[in-house]
Amino acid sequence: MPSIIIDATPEMVFAYLSTGKIPPDVHHNVAALPDVLIRSFLSSDPSDDENNCADLDEAVPTSESKLLSITHKQNTFSLHLTTKTKGGVIAIDLRDTDEKQNASSKDFLRAGLTLVKIKGCKVIISPASYDRSSVEVIFRKKVYHQGNVKYDDDSEGSHSGASIGDSTRENSVGTDTSEANMGTQSGQFSYISNQFSSPVSLVNHISSKLGSIRTSFRSANVFGTRDDANRRKFSQVWLSLAKIFADPVRVDKAMIREFRSNLASPPPLTSMEKTILEDAQKSVAALESKWSYAPCATSDSLRTSFASDFKNSNWGRAEGLVHANIIDVLSFLGCFKLAERAKYDGAMDLPRDAIPKLNTRLQMTYECVRLPPPQRVRRLENWTTWDVDVNEKGAQTFLFVSTPTVFLPGYDTLENEETEILKRNTDLARFEGIFLLTAIGEKMTSLVTMQRLDLGLGFAGLTKLPFQQRTMAEAYLKKFLDRARHVQTYFIKPWIYADRLMTDVIAAKIQSRKGQPLDEDQVTLVKDCLKLGKGQGGTLWTRTKVASKKSASSPYIKTYIAKVDARTTGILNVGHVYKATIILDTDVVHAAAWFVNFCSLQRMRTSQKHDEIARVVIGHPSRENECTIAKILSMPQPLRKREFVATQIWRHDDDGVVYVAWKDALEDIDYGEKHTTQRGKNCGYYMITPLENGKCSVETRQAFQFGGLLRNWSAMATKRLQLLQDAKDFFDRSEELDEIMNRAFVEVANKPISYSVEEENIIQRGLDFYSAISARKRHPVVFDDQEVDISWVETEEGSLAGIGSTIVDASIFSCLADEWLSAQGNIAMKNYYKKGGLKKIRWPFNDHHELMLNQTTFSSFLDPREFRIRRIWKMLDDGRIIMYTEDTDEIEQERQPGFVTGSTEYVYMFETCPALCGVERTHVTFIGNANLRGVVSAFAGTSIMVKFVSSISSLRKKFCRSFEIDAFRRNQIGAMIKSLPPSSESCIASVLFKDLSSMDKKRSATTGWGISSSEVCAHFIEVASYFWNYDSRHLIQTSGDAVREVHMTDTPGTQHVYRRRELHGAHSDIHRGREFFSKMTIDRIDADTIIICIVPAKPEDTVGWERHKTSSRSTLVAEESISIRFERKSSTRTRVDFAVQLNLGGHASKKTLKSTTVQIHEELLTECQNYFLLAIPASELSPIDGQALAAQFYTRKDDRSIQQRVDLVLSKSVAMKELHAEYPWIADMFKASLKGKLRPLRKVKAPAHSVQAQEGAIIGTSLGICLATGRDHLAGVDEWIIQYPALTHLDSEYTFFRPMLNAMSKRLVGEVGWGVKLRVGIIASISLVDIMSDLVMILVFFAEGRTNFAVTLLIFLSITMCLQCIIAVLQNYGVGAKQTMLQVLLTLSGFKPVYEAYQVGTAAETMPGQKLQPELEMTASRVVELFSENIPATFIQISAIIDLIKGSESPSMVSIGSLLITLLSAGMISAQISFDMDVEPLGRLEQPLYYGMLKDDSRARLISFLLMILMSAGQLFTRCFSFVLLSQVESVPIGAIVFSAELAIFLIYKVLKDDMIVPFMSNGMTALNYFLSMLWRVISKCVTDFTCCIQFRHANEIGGAYFTLTFLFNLFILMLSVFMHSKEFGHNETYTRIAWASLTLMILIAGLFLSSIKQEYVRTFLDTNCGWENDIARFQAATTDVQKFSTTIYYNSYRWRSIRGDVKKWVQSRWFVWQADRPYWLTQNKLERVPVDWIPAYEQKEEYMKRARQNRRNSSLVSFIKQKQRKQLKVAPEG
Repeated sequence: MPSIIIDATPEMVFAYLSTGKIPPDVHHNVAALPDVLIRSFLSSDPSDDENNCADLDEAVPTSESKLLSITHKQNTFSLHLTTKTKGGVIAIDLRDTDEKQNASSKDFLRAGLTLVKIKGCKVIISPASYDRSSVEVIFRKKVYHQGNVKYDDDSEGSHSGASIGDSTRENSVGTDTSEANMGTQSGQFSYISNQFSSPVSLVNHISSKLGSIRTSFRSANVFGTRDDANRRKFSQVWLSLAKIFADPVRVDKAMIREFRSNLASPPPLTSMEKTILEDAQKSVAALESKWSYAPCATSDSLRTSFASDFKNSNWGRAEGLVHANIIDVLSFLGCFKLAERAKYDGAMDLPRDAIPKLNTRLQMTYECVRLPPPQRVRRLENWTTWDVDVNEKGAQTFLFVSTPTVFLPGYDTLENEETEILKRNTDLARFEGIFLLTAIGEKMTSLVTMQRLDLGLGFAGLTKLPFQQRTMAEAYLKKFLDRARHVQTYFIKPWIYADRLMTDVIAAKIQSRKGQPLDEDQVTLVKDCLKLGKGQGGTLWTRTKVASKKSASSPYIKTYIAKVDARTTGILNVGHVYKATIILDTDVVHAAAWFVNFCSLQRMRTSQKHDEIARVVIGHPSRENECTIAKILSMPQPLRKREFVATQIWRHDDDGVVYVAWKDALEDIDYGEKHTTQRGKNCGYYMITPLENGKCSVETRQAFQFGGLLRNWSAMATKRLQLLQDAKDFFDRSEELDEIMNRAFVEVANKPISYSVEEENIIQRGLDFYSAISARKRHPVVFDDQEVDISWVETEEGSLAGIGSTIVDASIFSCLADEWLSAQGNIAMKNYYKKGGLKKIRWPFNDHHELMLNQTTFSSFLDPREFRIRRIWKMLDDGRIIMYTEDTDEIEQERQPGFVTGSTEYVYMFETCPALCGVERTHVTFIGNANLRGVVSAFAGTSIMVKFVSSISSLRKKFCRSFEIDAFRRNQIGAMIKSLPPSSESCIASVLFKDLSSMDKKRSATTGWGISSSEVCAHFIEVASYFWNYDSRHLIQTSGDAVREVHMTDTPGTQHVYRRRELHGAHSDIHRGREFFSKMTIDRIDADTIIICIVPAKPEDTVGWERHKTSSRSTLVAEESISIRFERKSSTRTRVDFAVQLNLGGHASKKTLKSTTVQIHEELLTECQNYFLLAIPASELSPIDGQALAAQFYTRKDDRSIQQRVDLVLSKSVAMKELHAEYPWIADMFKASLKGKLRPLRKVKAPAHSVQAQEGAIIGTSLGICLATGRDHLAGVDEWIIQYPALTHLDSEYTFFRPMLNAMSKRLVGEVGWGVKLRVGIIASISLVDIMSDLVMILVFFAEGRTNFAVTLLIFLSITMCLQCIIAVLQNYGVGAKQTMLQVLLTLSGFKPVYEAYQVGTAAETMPGQKLQPELEMTASRVVELFSENIPATFIQISAIIDLIKGSESPSMVSIGSLLITLLSAGMISAQISFDMDVEPLGRLEQPLYYGMLKDDSRARLISFLLMILMSAGQLFTRCFSFVLLSQVESVPIGAIVFSAELAIFLIYKVLKDDMIVPFMSNGMTALNYFLSMLWRVISKCVTDFTCCIQFRHANEIGGAYFTLTFLFNLFILMLSVFMHSKEFGHNETYTRIAWASLTLMILIAGLFLSSIKQEYVRTFLDTNCGWENDIARFQAATTDVQKFSTTIYYNSYRWRSIRGDVKKWVQSRWFVWQADRPYWLTQNKLERVPVDWIPAYEQKEEYMKRARQNRRNSSLVSFIKQKQRKQLKVAPEG
């Protein structure tokens, strides 16, 4: 077999092979570990080692001898291992063990697996490059050598190795490639022509032999004997071993390091390399002036253009920026064999390799390109080389060239048998690529690539090719140009990172030209721009607002407008000039660089929301401070687009001021596409002036002339000024500046401070106010923050004052700094403005005393208020700090009209508390009195007072370190738990975890119990520590208890606990609170199990709790017995079993008892899950964790807004915090999606790292329409993800992302009005309209006297109801009589479609005992409706209309309308069935060969859906019309003959193919199954014939070829019916026209439909396999468990009886993996179909089989597991 490259050293490979263990520091893929199970034992027969190693090199010493048990999939190999080593090469001899050794190791083999013998083999593990290993397996046979090739002396002619199903990397350590090939007797590849029938299969085989790309390949016929088949199975072990150690990232990094080291000392250019580079430079020069740009969106990071050279060859060009160092970009291009590059180039399944030639600079590469059939695969052979240079601006450049080998005569390529086969089965194509790299700073590179591609379609220019071939050539040329985008994607960074890199580069240029003079024309341009708004008599500026909502209330930007005389500007004939000012948190050069960077990613994204269509910047060839900027602005209809072109110049003066000026220009700009525009004019400037603390101020003046009749437009002009706010956001350094300010203040506060007499008097007034208010009676106020105590008091004057106190996890000076700097801090001011603040102005006397003016709004119903206050702080002698605020009249600023002056007085008192767990703490007390004055109601005044006092809650939350404190205490508790000695399970645990039926039955009406189980994502000791930390902050906040306290004891593992809880129920006003005095113990049962028990405390244990016993007479003493068992599942997973027995004492309602018990064992366990879930990083979250994380967005406090909920999750969850840090736009996406608004789908093509906030909101808003149009939330989320590349990237990168979205969408669909309610309403409306139209026609027929039509239609409606009732009974008879009768009543009432739509829309689970999932049940009901209602109704109504025409009467509009309703209803049902089944994500995953034909685009899907409706309706009309005409032919009953013959032939075909049994029938071949299957076959055949339902092309139904044949036969029947009718009754022109029109339309619609779907699914309409053949083939070809399960276990076992043994082995080999991982697709309903005797659980099988015999309805294991694990809750009645 070929040598296999494994990404690990030989020592690592051998260590895993001999021990079955991988060191924790060695990289490995955990998901691939279950594929190979290795167990090793000491050899029981070491004396045979000499014989075992007789074939090996005598000079290699023996290392060791062992027995191995290797399990791979369903096969087990029991082998004797002998090892020799020499020079880093490890030689392993493997042979089958004898019967004695097999018996000794049989206990270690998995149940249900096959013991496979291979006779023996030799494994050579040798070192390979990049710390890898080359593994060669040589099976023990007679081997002789001929030259450098090994041959087998095998009488059957089979090769000695195995065909590899997964190719590997090439051996790059110099191993002879011929030795790695499979040997045969004569001619190694003589069997190729017999084994491969297509070029694709040959290419796949060669790729596996070359070992460069992983493929999927099978060649079962190569092995002619059982020994060869066993060796093939053993070969698969090594491929799985390669997957376990696969580490492409490490290997890629090693390749890049080697390439970079070669760049340091490159060899001189050879003559061949010089020729290649010179030809490339000539091509660049020849094409310089011929490029024509292609259309480019403003968000696109790559600009493409095309040109033709003198040979009429088509060239493509792409240019863009790469966010990486130039050396890194060249390394990515030069390392052709990178796994990442192969992935980006889309070449993961085709041969691809690079061979160094001559030196490290020159290499030969080859790759293959797959073209659509019938085109053959194309092969590209190229020379690649590079050279370094420095351009005229001093920047480093690299020229990387790839040229076809055929362009150089006498080239020397790799010639061997493998490449010869490759050449014979592929066609040579020619590709030439030129890459020009230019360094822009240290971390950015300009990439320009020019490429041409000749696919061998023709040697002339593309314009001379046929249209189809020319389109194909252009498409593949664009695909190769997109490789430049792949380079960008590989090095992609967030947009803000890229913009900062470019800003740094431009800022360095601006700084380097400080003080340099401008050219004469540049000086003139700057002077003209500076004249704006500077008239002779001065300019009167009027304050205005920016039109955008984002900046309308922003306090940072100030905008003005002024009317000016056009003669004063001198440059534009305008009447208005606009001015704006802002302060930025950066220096002048970086601010100027931001404004100069006209096409930054941020401004390109922002331009989209400003309705800009294009934006282009063109640099000046000789002046680096000058460029041409252009943009096209979309205007409201009917106005034309406006184009603005200007010359931009920047100047850096000696005084540090930078000017950025621009003025309109007359140049013509190539935007890549033509636009009908009106040229406008725009001029202006930015003046950036330096300020202190590294800040700068920006002033801009601009004038606009929009051209045409619209010369001035103030709203549009002021909207352009929002650019300043974008600059403010870009340079925002609020946190950094606040931190600097806080540190400076703390330094000042720690120094001695002197106070004047006046200041001392002010402080004394504050102390008096504090003492007076504190001494008065307090009235508590209910507040949502339990850690904050708020109350109000009545002052002597009769006003209200508020008191609030809390403990803050910060130092005393940090708390003081936060409050004192609230009027200066950036973040504090942002929050101030958000809460309605208008202005804060400070007049500081010193660092501890200041005056302040505060203007704010409280409500839209109240006038704004202003407060004129004095603030002062001082540290008292006892260590406390007081901050006092009072009213003052010292502020001289005039009072503004419209403001009411309020009065306020408040005190902050800060007092240091003892540190907790190493965290400094401060007790903060706030006492305040505010008088808003004016007309304020008492209620409004009280609410404002509470809001005023609750500011300390924000202070506590800001510095809250509860998580760190709880974690510190858990670490201490964990150390205590580890020190506990093992003990037996306690008494209470053994009682509570027994079968609940055996518990004490003598309970009162106030006693209840509950038990639940769950899995927590944390180590089991840490989870136990979480519950043992009884009074932790988290439990206090989430448990709902009013008080939680702990009294420690001297006994380790024992503590006394107390909690008080208020009861809430239906009558909470009469319930008294409960107190629980308990004893809490913890025991460590073994190394993996811990149990915590809580039992009622004894009287002697309650000593010290007297204050609780007498504290309140409104509480009763209750008792609780709780046992919590923690069982370690893995290092990060813990199973928690929670059992509780509760006695509330006294009287309590049943509902109160139930809610209290549920809260104890379910909600507390859920909070534990969430607590540890939020601490898991994104890389470790599983799909199940993603579903749990989605619940965090829907907190129990529903009063929180969506924005608050999203912000809370993003701040608490570590995973979401990481996601938000890398992709900031997800916050806006979640906020928009959770609103559940229906908005049109808008495209956002930007990659994940480049999406901006507004684009994130657009993505989130589109979720609503996707969910509304999808069948269920899963289909909606799938469609939503595939619409946006950003979501696709997140879905592929994070496994928890899609399950999280699925869970969120499921709840969202159930809440919003357009979700399930709308879907149910639509289904109900369609069903109701259809039934009403039929009833109307029945009445019409009776009225017209045509009783036969009315009675027939009524009979078919009755048959429909009967069949629907049968489906309801068969579906629910296993559930119970009550559920069955309910479904029958729903069917008879006509509301069954509504119920089914609701079940599907809410993703309801299948009830135990039901046969079909809700989706399949709804499909079956709709098919029956088509069969027995729509089809007969259409036939009857067409017959009635033709009967009227035959009698020379005209049909009424009611008849025609009813017919159209019936046709459209049938078409809608048929199309909906096919659409829902095709877009279902699970269906696409399980059966990708049939499901997934609709394109991944909402518009294309809509078109396909409409075409399916038309095709189904048209098919129904044409077939019914045909049979109506045939039924009128009385000479021969040809209609009945045709219909009966069609149905009989189909049934005979199914019987002969043994394909009668329907997949979803119950297991086995019974008479009932056969009858029901035959009934379903008849129904499906009739529905297919009459409605052309696309779903029934599936092999399990009609079959693709039969479906197509039926469609064509219907068209034949249509024309036959017209012919037979004309033959008997004479020619009828109307019928003939109807027939030809129907024939034409049906062919046209069918053609359009086939062109609207994915073309690879057209083959499904020609598939000839029957159902069971398709199932077996899919099982054998499946690569995932979900595909295998869906084709066998979930179907009737009779269909796959021929492979029952293989299926059983597969289930047994994967059972333990399913139990450990529990994949999301493996639902309970699916697991219930697994037979009990297949379960490899020996210790439990007897118990399961016993229970299975007791419950004959369900003989599966999972039903019992589900009953055991289901959360139970019961309340025991009295007695």
